[in-house]
Amino acid sequence: MSQTDISAVRAELGKILASPVFANSPRDADFPSTSVLLASCFIRQSKFDSAIAALQPIARDNPPALGRLGCAFAGLGRRQDAVNVLADLDALAKRQYDSPFPRAVVYLRLGDKERAFDWLAKAFDGMRNDPRYISLRNKLNLDGSPLSLQ
Repeated sequence: MSQTDISAVRAELGKILASPVFANSPRDADFPSTSVLLASCFIRQSKFDSAIAALQPIARDNPPALGRLGCAFAGLGRRQDAVNVLADLDALAKRQYDSPFPRAVVYLRLGDKERAFDWLAKAFDGMRNDPRYISLRNKLNLDGSPLSLQ
């Protein structure tokens, strides 16, 4: 996807979010995806207070929402709140599966690249022996060999 295509998608998404249909759509525990989508857009625009307001009602047992909530807290410099979100994700992981990605993005937003990469590595652990992963790794020159131009 080209940069022009990405810009067009973002512009279209902005129109949708500004529309009365989206403004009146449910944003609660029964329909968390609208709140997560809206919060993601707010985070992208550095409107962290708005993201927090959209996420707090639905974040409790929702790893994607918790991850974005942690990012919003970190974006506002509310480090302890972001760390508390990481603890919530740890507690949630004891009751249900949750992806390593929410933790990775919170750590990245906190500036802890080491832990962010640790959690990203955990996300790929289950795929390391999959031929598709190996092929992708080779295409991206992640095995240390010279890049093939063929």
